Amino acid sequence: GCKFVRIKRSKFLIKIPDAITFDIAYLVGAILGDGNLTITNRKISKYPRVKIRIFNSSRKYLSSLSDMFERSFCVRGKIYRKAFENCYVLDINNKIVWLYFVNVLGLKPKRKIFIEVPELLTNRKFFHYFLAGLFDTDGFFDNRGIFGIMLSGRNIQFLRNIQKICKNLYNFEFHGPHISELTVQKNVYTRVQINLKKTQSKNFKELVPLIHPKYKNKLMVLD
Repeated sequence: GCKFVRIKRSKFLIKIPDAITFDIAYLVGAILGDGNLTITNRKISKYPRVKIRIFNSSRKYLSSLSDMFERSFCVRGKIYRKAFENCYVLDINNKIVWLYFVNVLGLKPKRKIFIEVPELLTNRKFFHYFLAGLFDTDGFFDNRGIFGIMLSGRNIQFLRNIQKICKNLYNFEFHGPHISELTVQKNVYTRVQINLKKTQSKNFKELVPLIHPKYKNKLMVLD
């Protein structure tokens, strides 16, 4: 079940889900991984402009996310390439959808500082879909056959929570967090990383519904 609403001055009906879905749990992970919820003031209006943005090198992957938004909210996003970069952007310019992620799921707008796992997703039904969105955007599968994820150093507590929830729900064990420094054009950034226990890689692949093309050939070694 769900209900439909219309934004003022818009001809489109927006679907509001009355329950969390697998798609929504996945989208939360993707937004926290490689996206953000922006809010900017406009000179010509007292109402700020809000949008959901997700960045990725794969246009095909972002199209899959747009499909999820359409199934969940009857809203499709706009995909375009960032100038001079090998990166695409998915924009969801819809206030109702933005408010759903902020007010229902508790995501914080603007910069991703001290991000948290939404309480509604910390259960066996939804958390592995959230993990899939997170690992499809910010995770990796290395040449040793190990899954891992790396984030800004300020999100070390978030990764500790991921470790704890994975252990409690699925008995997955992540090593870390490991702290390192990354230097880009003389600027030094702190990075924090956790790695899944190698013997659990196959179980992780079977449980977590990863869809990003970057994993397609790499994960064949686990079959």
